[in-house]
Amino acid sequence: MNSTSSDTYTLYPDESHEPQRFDDYTSYRIAFTATLSLASHSLLLCERNFSESPLGSVAVEQLLTAFLTRPGKPQLQLLCFEGDYLASQCPRFLRLYQSFGHCMALFLVNEDARTQWDKGFIVADRQHYLQRHHFDWPRGETGTNPQTIMGLEQAFQQLRAISGPSLGWQRLEI
Repeated sequence: MNSTSSDTYTLYPDESHEPQRFDDYTSYRIAFTATLSLASHSLLLCERNFSESPLGSVAVEQLLTAFLTRPGKPQLQLLCFEGDYLASQCPRFLRLYQSFGHCMALFLVNEDARTQWDKGFIVADRQHYLQRHHFDWPRGETGTNPQTIMGLEQAFQQLRAISGPSLGWQRLEI
């Protein structure tokens, strides 16, 4: 990320197509929201538990509502390694899932496979990505590199193959 104020952050790489780097959680949250805003038909999200992201915020709820109501059947797929935070601290996101479940797929990574991957990422429309280099650090980058995107998509598919639904994300209406 640029060393200027977070208000001037731009997601797009410069003319040399270098990724934009970030190294703190505030910058990560800004980049997370900016990456979501670029999607028009597909989103892949992968994080340990999304506790460091703004996934439960009003701003993200508005972005995702706009995304999920676009024409053309937009799709959001989410992988999570630990489901408790999402289940207990992201009611706005779970309401979206309840309303737009036909456009969303949420998966909990199999406990045995949690040691195989340690990066959080987003891929928007197979054209833009955000990646944290490790679940324990805010440091990462955003960009448009096709090789990076392809690698993240392959990792997502491999993790998806060893994942399943979580009952903790289902709302019971009593």
